[in-house]
Amino acid sequence: MRVELVDGSIVTRQVTVNVLPSNLLAGMNFALASFGNGQSVLPGAPPTLRFGAGNSLSGFGGCNNFTGEYSTLGQSGVSIRVGARGMMSCGLELDAQENLFIEMLNRVASWEHSGFQTIFRDGAGTPLLTFVRQ
Repeated sequence: MRVELVDGSIVTRQVTVNVLPSNLLAGMNFALASFGNGQSVLPGAPPTLRFGAGNSLSGFGGCNNFTGEYSTLGQSGVSIRVGARGMMSCGLELDAQENLFIEMLNRVASWEHSGFQTIFRDGAGTPLLTFVRQ
């Protein structure tokens, strides 16, 4: 970078600019660790979430696969809309967990990394889902 000093002389300096990608979630894969209300995940195959390029997402609800879309706003804003999903039944407990997981995903408004976890929150800042990165 060229800089003109007060005395009129010109000096050049090397400058490094770090640019954050506009979509920090793209390419991330998560496994659900717990629900925001403290409810733990049933043993077995935990629900998962994958953020793809082009604002597509996919995942596993614990019984069925699903797809959807997401959009980001700034560093921590995110909106998730689950679209197509399987309709297989896996028993009352797993079905209830999967339905709660999908419901919580559709309420997400922001996210943050906290240590080794990623927390998704609603518009009031209440934690909905806590994930670990895969």
